Amino acid sequence: MIRIFLLLVSLFLTLLACNDSSENRIGQADSIDIRNDDSLDVIDNFPECEKITQSAIPAKELFSLKSSSDTVCIYNDFPFKDTICCYGEPGMFLQRDENGQYMSVGTDYAVGEVVDTLSATVSASSIEKCKANVGDEYYKAVKIGSQIWFSENVKGGIRCLFDDNENCSMFGSLMTYEKAKESCSGVFRLPTNDDVEILLQSVGVEVKRTYTKDVCGEIPKRTLYYNAPLFVKSNDSTQSMNAYGFSFHTSGGVFEKGIQGEDYAFNTEKTCFFLQSDENTEFRNAFCYYVDKEYFILESVDKKAELYARCIIN
Repeated sequence: MIRIFLLLVSLFLTLLACNDSSENRIGQADSIDIRNDDSLDVIDNFPECEKITQSAIPAKELFSLKSSSDTVCIYNDFPFKDTICCYGEPGMFLQRDENGQYMSVGTDYAVGEVVDTLSATVSASSIEKCKANVGDEYYKAVKIGSQIWFSENVKGGIRCLFDDNENCSMFGSLMTYEKAKESCSGVFRLPTNDDVEILLQSVGVEVKRTYTKDVCGEIPKRTLYYNAPLFVKSNDSTQSMNAYGFSFHTSGGVFEKGIQGEDYAFNTEKTCFFLQSDENTEFRNAFCYYVDKEYFILESVDKKAELYARCIIN
């Protein structure tokens, strides 16, 4: 009897141990599943950008003075006799010489500077996140006011910063204008100067305009932008964000020809993305951030330069 009793007790303890082991394995499996769920890319939870409706608004100008695409000459009374003022070519005016012929004169008589602070018209708390695809590649995007911008630069271009593949993962790919236009196609496109102006007015920016004065009046020379919450300085692209989720990394660099005409090379003093451009000219439009001076500007770059592509929805 004692032997049978001991056998039953042993069997009971064995069953109890098996049950505990089974529960432990189930608990471990559940824990692994949870971690796998948490590790999924958050982009999978975003809606498709095309499904987010946009309220179309007219382009708003940030510049109080904008040069015309056509040259318009106005006959008027100016400080100099027989002078024609021509708008459209900055600083250009004509004066009649002793032979009765008009000659071009472009001397500047004074230099001025105006600083404006434009308050944000879109709250950072109102932005919507979405996902966009270019081919088989998915990107995070964000709706800021009426616009939907990529939150990251396009990958799959020609070159990685310093020819390091890891930099393409972090900053996106450096590419030619033609490749950038191809990458931002279909539902998406390259942004325009006006798109950037709307974006800047949406998030708020400090604007510094420099100008010259001559007989034609005030002629804008250069416009610099400061303190727009669009840029991040951290090299950790998975963690660094700004209030609007635009996340353009200031240390991205570009690949372009040197100022003195030397060979093409990496330039980390600034980082830029392409804007729509006239392809018949020797230059391409770009939106650039200058790292040390901490300003950004709409400028022209050499047409062979390689910059980043930041798409916007049509």
